[in-house]
Amino acid sequence: MNSNFKNIAKAGLAVIALSFVLASCKKDANVAKLNTVNEQAAATTNVTGTVYGHYGNPTVFPPTGYATLYLGLTGTPTTDTSSTAGSRVLKLVSYNNSFAQAVDTTKYKLYYYYNTSKTWSTLKITDFTTSGIAKASIGQATTSTSNDGWYTYDVANPNHPILVAGFFIGVVSKTGLLPSYAVKFNSVSGDGGPTANRGIYVIQYGTLNNL
Repeated sequence: MNSNFKNIAKAGLAVIALSFVLASCKKDANVAKLNTVNEQAAATTNVTGTVYGHYGNPTVFPPTGYATLYLGLTGTPTTDTSSTAGSRVLKLVSYNNSFAQAVDTTKYKLYYYYNTSKTWSTLKITDFTTSGIAKASIGQATTSTSNDGWYTYDVANPNHPILVAGFFIGVVSKTGLLPSYAVKFNSVSGDGGPTANRGIYVIQYGTLNNL
């Protein structure tokens, strides 16, 4: 299947938003779900899972239908469309649920850390708090060559988003009394048509060592 992604220019904003289109794919039930495989890692936990976003319409501003996905980032992960209970500390919002934000900003601060030489097993909290950059909403990079977002666009094919290599997201406890988490997007694809589509992401995540 060939994914067809379309840029949508938002009135009054310099940022280009994305819509995810994969016309040849069959639409599944409009319910978020997360399939996971537990793996051993140096970080306290290391889980890989597929996140299915909501179907929405990206041709209007603001976009409609995408709502919010709340992600649980523990060894038994879950997604939920409305609940903020338990370990659901990260949410995915806006176009194709592609922008990551902290659920509770009084407890957690979001950072991104860009380092193409960094390995998952050596990630620690200070990578984010010392070398990373705090950002309230992390999604599309500012330009096709910048590294301030987890995905950008192929200049030769503006309908095709590409991952930014070496890009990590930290969901860091402000007090140090709660677990902190690392998140990495490993795959981005889409499903649906021009006015009803969703994002599909393979993410890796786990609890950060308190260092």
